[in-house]
Amino acid sequence: MDVEAEFLEGKLEQPMYLKIPDILVMLGFLTKDQQEKFCISLMRSMYGNVDSALRFFTIFIQCLQSQAIGMMQSQADPCVMYMKDDNGMPRVVAAITVDDCLLGGKPEDIACLMKKVGKYFKISTENVMERHLGVDYKFLRDDKNEIYLEAIMEKKVNGIVKLFEDVAGEDVTIYDTPGFPDSVLKKNEGDTIKVEA
Repeated sequence: MDVEAEFLEGKLEQPMYLKIPDILVMLGFLTKDQQEKFCISLMRSMYGNVDSALRFFTIFIQCLQSQAIGMMQSQADPCVMYMKDDNGMPRVVAAITVDDCLLGGKPEDIACLMKKVGKYFKISTENVMERHLGVDYKFLRDDKNEIYLEAIMEKKVNGIVKLFEDVAGEDVTIYDTPGFPDSVLKKNEGDTIKVEA
């Protein structure tokens, strides 16, 4: 479940103002004198505010904990919310990363939760998680027909390899495995390569 335009949802605790952009004067919506005399008062947070993610998270957690939805926040991780059934067992578990929620539970319980959340926020959903935080996921079956999850970061890995090759001026050597059992990487005692960002 993904909350759309989440950073516009956060409530401001103190007044915040913006300078009127020059483009509004250039387009003739107001004069230069008006631009210098007036400003824009924000009613809610916006993209670019350093605390917009925290402001959204606070309002989102309050919504999930409301009587209408009834989730509880984990004491071990504030980004994990859960809802229990009548027997005290977890019914739905939500792992929250800013505006993205990975939901676990029975399909009907997840659908009910999303319907409730949809009354407060515009959300989009996926039936099966395929990508989250730059990681691509594939649900596969082993030779016993049991489900397992393959998680890969091919785009990120290729970016790291390209950066290394650009800096080192040589191709990366490909091995069958990134490491061997009972071995660890050793500190480089030789020359270091400085990477310019």
